[in-house]
Amino acid sequence: MQYDIPEKLRAVTGDSIRPGGLILTERAVDFCGFSKSARIVDIGCGFGTTLSHLRHRHGFRVCGIDISARMLSGSPVQTAVQAGAENLPFGADVFEGIFCECVLSLLSPPERALDEFHRVLRSGGYLVMSDLYLRNPGKRFYPVSSCLSGAVTKSERIMQLSDCGFELLLWEDHSGYLKEMAARIVWRMGSREDLMKLFFPGHCSACDWASIQRARPGYFLLIARKK
Repeated sequence: MQYDIPEKLRAVTGDSIRPGGLILTERAVDFCGFSKSARIVDIGCGFGTTLSHLRHRHGFRVCGIDISARMLSGSPVQTAVQAGAENLPFGADVFEGIFCECVLSLLSPPERALDEFHRVLRSGGYLVMSDLYLRNPGKRFYPVSSCLSGAVTKSERIMQLSDCGFELLLWEDHSGYLKEMAARIVWRMGSREDLMKLFFPGHCSACDWASIQRARPGYFLLIARKK
């Protein structure tokens, strides 16, 4: 599913968009201990915030992909190309690290992308992922075009990673950042209804909202390693 960041959301969160922003990116870099010459790819690089940070703060050799031509046009980093996560334009065993921030829950099925991540990572390479997950799955009835459409439970996500050849090293719940981001958006836009319209294009009924509340969406950071 292609998802272009609404300008209203960008105005509130800045170019990093996601909960936690570069705080979680930096947490992952510290955990992984990449070498200065590490080659890193950012999947769904958006406006290039993570790419710029990894290049200018840490000196990594970085490149990125994103499905959205509009978002890539606003990126200050030249080494970003338009492509989908399910068909990466790279050879095998190329990268020491992959960053995938707020992307996997938009992909269906996610295993196709995870297989590609495994292919392009070197043996022992790190997959860094932050995304939404379901702390209580409930009935899983959500608006079709949303970032919750592909969200799953912690155990399901870990199983997907294992099935695609990854070993989980770290899982941290950072749902506080999600709440903080939602509060900022509501404060700026004025109502919960405006928040829902922003994140869930089209009609979001009271039934949809109830199912989302039952699922108790959370936000995580995980780091896995290619076996």
